Amino acid sequence: MLLNLFDQSGQSTQDLTRESSEFLWYQLLREYIMKMVQTNDSKKIMLEKFRLYYRTIKAYLSKVDESKNLRWYELIDYQVGYLLIEMDQSVEAIRYSENLLEEAKDDKNSFIALFGLVIACLNNEQVEQANEYINHCCKLYENIPDGTIYDHCHIFDLLGSIAHKQNRPKLAIHYYTEILKIVPEDDTDMISIANTNLANIYYSNVYYGINEFDKAIDNCMISLTLIDDNNERKIAQIYENIFGCYVHTALTSITTCRPYIPSDNRSFFVRDYPQSNLPQRISNSSYQNLLRQLPSLRLVVLGCARNVERDLDAFRRHIEPIINLFHSSSRILIFESDSKDKTVKKLREWSRVELYTYRGLLGRYPERTDRLAYCRNMLMDKAHLLLPDYIFIVDLDRFPTPVSSFLSNFQYDTNQWSVMTATSHDTYYDIWALRTLSDSVMNYDVWNQVFNLELSLSNYCHPSIFNGIIGIHKRRIPVEHGLIEVRSAFNGAGLYKVCEYER
Repeated sequence: MLLNLFDQSGQSTQDLTRESSEFLWYQLLREYIMKMVQTNDSKKIMLEKFRLYYRTIKAYLSKVDESKNLRWYELIDYQVGYLLIEMDQSVEAIRYSENLLEEAKDDKNSFIALFGLVIACLNNEQVEQANEYINHCCKLYENIPDGTIYDHCHIFDLLGSIAHKQNRPKLAIHYYTEILKIVPEDDTDMISIANTNLANIYYSNVYYGINEFDKAIDNCMISLTLIDDNNERKIAQIYENIFGCYVHTALTSITTCRPYIPSDNRSFFVRDYPQSNLPQRISNSSYQNLLRQLPSLRLVVLGCARNVERDLDAFRRHIEPIINLFHSSSRILIFESDSKDKTVKKLREWSRVELYTYRGLLGRYPERTDRLAYCRNMLMDKAHLLLPDYIFIVDLDRFPTPVSSFLSNFQYDTNQWSVMTATSHDTYYDIWALRTLSDSVMNYDVWNQVFNLELSLSNYCHPSIFNGIIGIHKRRIPVEHGLIEVRSAFNGAGLYKVCEYER
């Protein structure tokens, strides 16, 4: 289906042939909102939500106030950009705000569109573009009657909180520092807020391996001199941060640290061995018979992708011979988000792949593990709809598995196992996902243990903590060791047998 937009003279202004889905999505969203039941209460709730979100930006607040007298379809045009950002549709929000900017008739409306672009670009990791829009915003504010330096500060405060939420400490520091450059000396509240936020970032940077406790203490002391004496909760929080900074500063100033020595330095597969009730190897004839059954079984391959352009050719070389062993209805489902390279382009050129793309996932889930969990859960839901016999979850950026290694899973009685995960020819690397059957061996979050020991008063040397908690387990598992039963594992690949009741 071809879709084109025309101006009044009949000239095509935008070719939507390749973007018909986005165009229809906009129209459906608008139509859906317009058909919602219209009551005074629902409109009031919506406006209050907007007022809360834009509470520090006068230009936005004035627009919300003006919208009280607007009809619903007029209100929608002002707020769809906000809705898109809230729904983590950052790319669509950018396009929508760009259109609003083109249609803006005065500086106030231009500012609103530009600020929408700032937030959408930050959510989409386009920091340089966001900073460019910020400069335009500040220049426009000089021409807005009620635009003042105070509003400039609130702009940077909002941007700093967004950057901090997205785990971008350097960017957040930049925005909060901008506040201190322009804030009037008599605005003690804003100065205190900026310094407190800076202190929190400097203090939390210890989790990124950065020691900036001295800066955190300086910012805390400035905040204490400015904060209202009646704000006991805030004062207590600042003192707690100062105390933590002094403790860590004292610990890091000690020149000698002591090594962390684990009670048992053997790897998990040595400590938790031997095991009983493991799946049994089948005879060669049974194995050959099982291989002949594979073409009648459906395999669904699942993978999460972000900036994996350089790995896709190797992945394709390894995965296609594997999926060719199974029924022709077998599929490869890939969930991609926020790639900056040509990952999406290469995946779209691969006809065998069903690609699902999601923009702005990084803004919604800053932690990589949270994004992976979201991705895999989405893919698992889609996979079960295909009624597979096996689901194969893989890491696209490290998948050197040949067909022979994959087929080794079927050398064991398939009635005796539910999941088979990968090992490695070199070291077993995926310690974080590993949980053994033992209640004491590798049955905990290893990184939490590392952080807790580093933040303790024991003054352990960092390398010894890492080696004692993680390093001793990152070793090569001998081939002759055989299967290891665990509570959970991954190491780059997992083959899941789908039970009848799950279909």
